[in-house]
Amino acid sequence: TSTPAPPTPTSIPPTNVASGACPGLELLAFHIGDNEVSWTMSNGTGQEYRLFNLGFGRLEGNPVTEVLLGGEPWLNEQQVLALEASATPEVPEDVRAVLAPGAARTVAIRYRYGPVEQSGRLWLELAFESPTSQCVLEANW
Repeated sequence: TSTPAPPTPTSIPPTNVASGACPGLELLAFHIGDNEVSWTMSNGTGQEYRLFNLGFGRLEGNPVTEVLLGGEPWLNEQQVLALEASATPEVPEDVRAVLAPGAARTVAIRYRYGPVEQSGRLWLELAFESPTSQCVLEANW
């Protein structure tokens, strides 16, 4: 008898990433472009949400050099390292980290070298809070 081959991992995460704790808050439009991965954060809720923390899988020998928000630099390499080392991580206050009801904004992770692999071992975790709730959106690729 032969053993069936294991399933091939998908190279693109689900089209939409959502959380039951925050219905209507989603990650959409995953994209890999050379040394950068990005998503669109979409707030389809009736309340404002603030991105207050993020985490992501690291590539050995290929550090994150920048996180962009709305297409503009947000966190540099030193800020990313400090965030990862903190016992109580929280991203700096920034008006771009607030998603009003109906708003959408791109978040991108830029690595030093490209192309970024699509192995299923990498991940992004974004933590949001509103006046009434907190939730985490996590994507794997």
